[in-house]
Amino acid sequence: MKKNYKLICFYTLFLLLSNACTKQDKTNISTEGKALYTINTKSDSIKKIKYDTFINHLKFIKLETNENCLVGGGEIINVEIDNNLIFILDRNDRLFVFNRAGKFLRQIGRKGNGPKELLSINNFCLNKAKRQIALYDIYRSSIVLFNYEGKFIKRLISTNSYFNIKYFEFIDNNLLLDFFTTNNNPYNYGIYNIKSQSIENKFIPFLIKYNKPLMNKRLMQVIDPNVFKNSVLLTTYFSNILYKYDSKSRQIEKYLELISDKQKPVSTTTFSIDKSYDFREVSSFMYKNGYSRGIHRVFAVNEYLFLQFGSDMYKLDNILFNMKNHKSFELSWDNELLPLSDLINFSSAFVDNNICVKIFQSDYLIQNKEKYKKIDSLSRILNESNVEDNPIIILYDLKGLFEYAEKK
Repeated sequence: MKKNYKLICFYTLFLLLSNACTKQDKTNISTEGKALYTINTKSDSIKKIKYDTFINHLKFIKLETNENCLVGGGEIINVEIDNNLIFILDRNDRLFVFNRAGKFLRQIGRKGNGPKELLSINNFCLNKAKRQIALYDIYRSSIVLFNYEGKFIKRLISTNSYFNIKYFEFIDNNLLLDFFTTNNNPYNYGIYNIKSQSIENKFIPFLIKYNKPLMNKRLMQVIDPNVFKNSVLLTTYFSNILYKYDSKSRQIEKYLELISDKQKPVSTTTFSIDKSYDFREVSSFMYKNGYSRGIHRVFAVNEYLFLQFGSDMYKLDNILFNMKNHKSFELSWDNELLPLSDLINFSSAFVDNNICVKIFQSDYLIQNKEKYKKIDSLSRILNESNVEDNPIIILYDLKGLFEYAEKK
C-alpha cells in the first residue's frame, strides 16, 4: 500500500511538473514561411501632408511651473496620456502628472529605501482599465504598482531572473517585457505573469549578438482592440519583419515584411559584432556590409500602422499601412513644412493611442520662435513664456492626419 501511495504521489508530481513545463513553453513561434503582407519600400504611391492640414492638427500645452513640478534632467524618458491626464517621466527619476490644461496635479512615487519607495524610476507604463501605473526600479530589480492618485499597491519581483528591461506594457493583465540587448539573454521579449511574479516566456531572438546593451528603441506596439483583439506587433533591431503576438492563444506569426531593392535583410540567423559600437555605428556597420537598417520605429493609430524603415543610410522611409484594407503608401511632407522639421519629426515623439506627443524645452522654442511666427497659437504661448519655464507639449491628432493622407 505504501509503495502504491508513493507511486501515486510520484505520478501526480510528474503530471504537475509536465503541466508546468507545458505552460512555460506555451508560446508558438512561427518564424518560417512568408509574412501575411509584404510592402516594397520603393513605392510610387507617395502622399504629401500639406502645411495648413498639419497645423490644424496641432495643439500646444504650456505646463505649469512651480518648485514642486520642475520637469528637468535635459531629457524626457517617457510620456503617456489617459483621457485628461498626462504622465511625464524625466531624467531625474520623477514621474509628474498634469492635466491637459497644463495644471500640475501630483508626483507619483518617492525615492528612498523603504518598502513603498523607489531607488530609481527607469520607465513606466499605464494599465488604463484599472487606472494603475507600473514603475520600473532597476536598482531593486522590481516593478512597483501605484494607482493614479499615487497610492502604493504592491511591488513585483521576478523570481526566476532579473528584469533587465527598458520598455514594458500591460497586456491581458500581465506585462510584456522588452529586454535590453545583452549576450546573457538572446531574446528580445518576455511575458511576466503578475500573479506568479515570474517570467513565463521569452521569444523572438535578437538578430545581432552584441557585447554591450544597445540604446533600446520602442519596437513593440499594442494594437487597437477594434482592429486586433489581445494583439501586439513586435520587431527587433535591424529586422524587416513585424510579428503579431496574440496574448490569449500565445501564438506568434509573421505579420508584415518590408522589402528594399537596395539592401538585403538580416536573416533569422544571428551574427556577432565584436567591437564596441554605439547604435548609430552599428547601423552604419550594417549598411556598409550590404544589410538593411531595418525598422527603426513602429506605432499604431486605430487601423493605421506607421513604420520608419532604414532602406538608405541617411534616410528613413515613412510607411503608412492600413491594417483593415491592407493598402500602403509612403508619407511625405509638403515643402512648406520642411522648415518645421523639428515639430514634425516622428523619430523623437511619444505616441499613445491616436495622439502623438512631442515635448520641447521652453528655452529652445523661445530661441527659435521667429520660424514659428506663422503658428499663432504657439507664438502666443512663447510670448508669455520664460526660458526657465517647464517644457511645452505639442499634441498631434494622428488619426485625423492619416485619414486625410489616405483620402488624398
